[in-house]
Amino acid sequence: MHALDIVSAADGTWSLRPLGAELDDDRYTEVLSLDTATGRTAVGIVGLLDAVRPGGAGHAATFGRSFTDLVDADPALSRSRLHSELAEWTATPLAASALLRDVTDIRVAGPGSGDIARAVRAHHPEARVRLLVPPSQARAAADLAAGDTGAGAGAGEIVVETGGLLDRRPELAEAYLLVGALAEFGDDDAAHVLAEAAASTRGGGVLVLEDPHTDETDDEHELEHDLELLAVHGGALRTESRLDALAEAAGLRPGGREIVGWGWALRRCERV
Repeated sequence: MHALDIVSAADGTWSLRPLGAELDDDRYTEVLSLDTATGRTAVGIVGLLDAVRPGGAGHAATFGRSFTDLVDADPALSRSRLHSELAEWTATPLAASALLRDVTDIRVAGPGSGDIARAVRAHHPEARVRLLVPPSQARAAADLAAGDTGAGAGAGEIVVETGGLLDRRPELAEAYLLVGALAEFGDDDAAHVLAEAAASTRGGGVLVLEDPHTDETDDEHELEHDLELLAVHGGALRTESRLDALAEAAGLRPGGREIVGWGWALRRCERV
């Protein structure tokens, strides 16, 4: 720790250096905790070499099982997937977006979908919000839905659905909101997710919120996150043009765009 300039010793007393002082930030309690999906993702960076050499996610080769299997086997990790930093910073402004102004029936999926579903329900008390989660997250999602008290006397509700993003849903919703979901897939699978999402709606409208990759402005944290996505999921942060290309590959066209939160773009894609 001393060699890394995290701590220093003087007169028999240890103290934190500026780099080590960052550990006082409560945010790192979650980032470094192995009881959260965020913490496990951070550890997953050690699988980067296994991801780069053969291509695709390196988590299974490094840890003996995929990240999905790891999360599914641990109730605490599964529960933590309903929350994310992206959702924390964007849930309220996203719910108030003009692109969701008249929504009455929307499916929400992706990391942090629990936070997003609750915010949408609070802002649109008459809406049915379908929270799509893997079976391992169903119990935690049901608890979240049961504790939904932010919508007053509205007739809407949070309905828990179980399944995967690669599959078409049997019940059609009015709209489909993907939050941070595409970054956890390679290009082919991400385009498939978009196509199946569109096919799971009555009008073909898919809303997409992703942490953007911008070569000119990315800092070391964004670049680190990009490498984590590659190592853990075989995914990536994508530029606006790459997201447009995914939509085109899925047979979708741009249908609107609005900046929410700290500069994230909420995009609407529609069937051609």
